Amino acid sequence: MAILLLLAILLRFQETFQDDSIEDTVELLQCNFCVHSRKKKDVTDGVKQEPDCMNHLKFLSRPDLRRTCTQSEKFCVSVVTNLNGFFIEVERDCAEDCEEGCDQHGYGLFHTECTRCCKEPLCNEFDGRQYYEPLSASQLKFYYVFYCNFLLLFLFS
Repeated sequence: MAILLLLAILLRFQETFQDDSIEDTVELLQCNFCVHSRKKKDVTDGVKQEPDCMNHLKFLSRPDLRRTCTQSEKFCVSVVTNLNGFFIEVERDCAEDCEEGCDQHGYGLFHTECTRCCKEPLCNEFDGRQYYEPLSASQLKFYYVFYCNFLLLFLFS
């Protein structure tokens, strides 16, 4: 009876050891990790100021701008914020979940936040320089029509 009990304990110990070794072999995702903001308050306070976050050639050469994600963080993300088509902030980090796309809010001042998601190591390297450029022609057409209608309403009222 004692031998069976000892055998059961040894088998349980072996299962626990095998489970631990499987967890140790799980490779955690590594993502670029930085924030650069051009918001007046952030610039004045000196926070979120990492200009190298804008240029993928610079931040890829800086290991201090990377982090290993937790086991629950399965995505690398880049979030870019624009105000009326002009760059305000870029943020790169790990995330547990990610919904890719752009959300636009506002009336008169349009706040646009675009998120890109990926699952490969250091894949959130989207070059931020393009976000300094104004919006595309189709988006500018929308603003042009909006402001023309506003001016007409103002002039004829």
